[in-house]
Amino acid sequence: MRRAGDLLEAATPLGDPGPLDESIDFARAVLAAVPADHPHRTRALINLGVALRHR
Repeated sequence: MRRAGDLLEAATPLGDPGPLDESIDFARAVLAAVPADHPHRTRALINLGVALRHR
């Protein structure tokens, strides 16, 4: 899950949409892999939401 955040940080100051798109794709993949009752699912949802908000 940290990888999505790292990619988002890289995309924000550069204005390059590539890392942002990669961050969103990665966050979606993590979310798909995390079971609904997993304690880290909330963090995965937040990461995806933050990345989408930056788009």
